[in-house]
Amino acid sequence: MTNTHLAELLGRSAQYVTDIIKGKKAMDVDLAIQLELALGGHPKATDWMAAAVDYHRASAKPTRVAILAKHEFAKQLVKLKWIDGTLPPEELDERLQEFWDLERKVVVNFKRSGAGLAMNDVAKRAWTIEVYRRAMSRECPKYDKTRFPDLLADLQKLMDDERKVGKALTIVQKYGIRVVILPNPEKCPVDGVASYNDGCPYLGLSMRIARLDSFWFALMHELMHIHNEDSQMPADTIDRIPTNDRREQKANEMARNALILDKEYEAFVERGVFTFSAIEAAAASGHHPVHPSILLGRLKNDLYLDWSQFAREHPSVRDLVMQTATA
Repeated sequence: MTNTHLAELLGRSAQYVTDIIKGKKAMDVDLAIQLELALGGHPKATDWMAAAVDYHRASAKPTRVAILAKHEFAKQLVKLKWIDGTLPPEELDERLQEFWDLERKVVVNFKRSGAGLAMNDVAKRAWTIEVYRRAMSRECPKYDKTRFPDLLADLQKLMDDERKVGKALTIVQKYGIRVVILPNPEKCPVDGVASYNDGCPYLGLSMRIARLDSFWFALMHELMHIHNEDSQMPADTIDRIPTNDRREQKANEMARNALILDKEYEAFVERGVFTFSAIEAAAASGHHPVHPSILLGRLKNDLYLDWSQFAREHPSVRDLVMQTATA
């Protein structure tokens, strides 16, 4: 049937019928009934209306509000500027879908933090994905696991002075491990994540805790996961590391020993003198000198000291680390 013939049946102009077919004019109830009658009762008017709804649904462009409601954590991703919120709606939809599709490459088994630390698992997933995305976008030398002892030795040379923490990130990347410093979202008290990633390792730190000793422990803990060739680990909360995960226990033990040799630490504890002058002297005289706050942190974690003691001896390095990461 031609447009002209249909127009005659409907008592309309040929241009009107053409505009309907091209979607320039909307289908309404009166036209749907006229079509049913003109064509002998089939298709029904309801079929014409349903077809019109399907057509408009397929051609309708989603609004920005609808897109943000469609994807998990979308408003926060835009607020954090992990996703560009100024993109046109359709492109914004694509970027959000691409972001969450990356989760297939970043397999994470989540564990909640300990008592007193509320964890939003969606925020934790998003943080882990964003660390991976940023890490994979960076150029880095090829990682050679046989050089890990050299990396460790180079890092230990920096542990005696808080002003050297920026160099630590540069050195880690020089050895082929991508490093991402990414502040944690609200209700997401993570400190670090790492993956051997099939020989293309990376790690992320949030700097949630600004203290020097926390920076060094978090960095060494994640590096030990890479050294042990652990697959993607749950994002760690260093003050609530699970005790029932052997991989976490091993990384924890190795990090502590890398900061201060266990035999030196045990000898100091056995002496039982925990004055700051004694701590300062022990920190400076070990296998490699460390800042006193590193020894203080271990003593406090092991409950030999209260966290309120010598609190001023824990310098904050968050700003220095962030400056280095964005340089």
